[in-house]
Order: sequence, then structure tokens, then C-alpha cells
Amino acid sequence: MSADYTLDFVDLRDLVGKYIGMSFQFLTLLKGVVSSNPKYNGMSVIKSVVDPTNPSSEKDSPSKFFALMGQDVKNQDLGFLIFFASDGLGVLGMFAEKNIIDNFKNKKDVVKMVLSFFVQAPEYWKSVNLMLPLQQAT
Repeated sequence: MSADYTLDFVDLRDLVGKYIGMSFQFLTLLKGVVSSNPKYNGMSVIKSVVDPTNPSSEKDSPSKFFALMGQDVKNQDLGFLIFFASDGLGVLGMFAEKNIIDNFKNKKDVVKMVLSFFVQAPEYWKSVNLMLPLQQAT
């Protein structure tokens, strides 16, 4: 029997003023690291995504999203909610403890740097989970 968990992400618009766009190449590179690094795992776990600003609205299709969650070498948990757009990826939200979130306020370049660490600096992470919609794990 598996348990269901809910993760609350901070809206990147509130954190750095706008969503961050990335190319599909980021996901391609990330999947390569997942397949070659034992600290990285791909798993199909996303059942639904709900907009917290409008919780009574219909749930978005989970096939439009993935989450990237990692624990760094300092035992800090960091994560991102990412949307599949027609022309690339959109980073919509960030997950971390409040004091960590506060350190990212108005620092879009730092958010982008941390995202790049998932692909370019696997040694920075103790563990990483690429959380995909149900039925789509790598």
C-alpha cells in the first residue's frame, strides 16, 4: 500500500518576479544523469496538480508537469515544479524550507544556477528524484 503526499511549491512569480523558461534539452540531459547516476531516481508518482490560488478549480492534467526534488550535501531539500509547454519547459514553483526560500527572493540567476546543478554538478546532491506523472518514469 502506498501513501499519498502533497507538496506545496512557492510560486516563482512571487519569488523572482516571473516563471523561468528552459529548453527541452534540460530534461534530456537530466534523464541522462538519472540513468547513469545511482544517486538519481526517476519515478512515476504525480497523480494531480492543483493551483493553490484557485483550489476549487479543476485539477490540471498531471501529464503536463514533472517535479525535480533533491537533497544537497548540506541535507537541504530543494525542489521545482516544472510545466511542459509547447516551446520548452516552464519552472513554476520551488519547494524548500522557508529560510532557504527567503535566500532566493529576487535572485532569478541563483534559481537558474541551482537548476543547472541537477544536470551539471551531480556531486552537489546526496539524492535526486525526478518525479514524473504516473506511467512515465524513466
